[in-house]
Amino acid sequence: MIEIDPTDFESTLAAIKKIEKTASARVKAAIESVLPEVADALSSAAPVDTGTLQRSFGIKTKKFGVDIFAIAGVRSDYTEITPKGKKIPSKTIHLVRFGFTHRSGKQVPANPFWNDVVTRLRPRLQQAIQDAIDDVGRELE
Repeated sequence: MIEIDPTDFESTLAAIKKIEKTASARVKAAIESVLPEVADALSSAAPVDTGTLQRSFGIKTKKFGVDIFAIAGVRSDYTEITPKGKKIPSKTIHLVRFGFTHRSGKQVPANPFWNDVVTRLRPRLQQAIQDAIDDVGRELE
């Protein structure tokens, strides 16, 4: 439990910073516990042509002070060399997700697999974050 003395501004400020730091660390851990599940679900839901897209999914989290940035998606550094040349999924994922018109005029339809996965797993991620915040709140009581 963190003691806060309302008459001492410095100790109150220090206590608030400690709470903020603890909460931020807990939320980051909660997000990191769910992100692999998101990346795996994206990988299994992705359309399979050569398998390059499926193998390219990854996760990344960064913390700047108390701000947390979390990404589950196509890794920008992933490249496969094939007899036809380089395959870089991060440069073509938008074509798969949103569709396009080929040079020949053929319409390639969108494959919104991403939206289905995000819609399905968003509540799980939100619940993990809420649980982490609740844990910090219980420690303060």
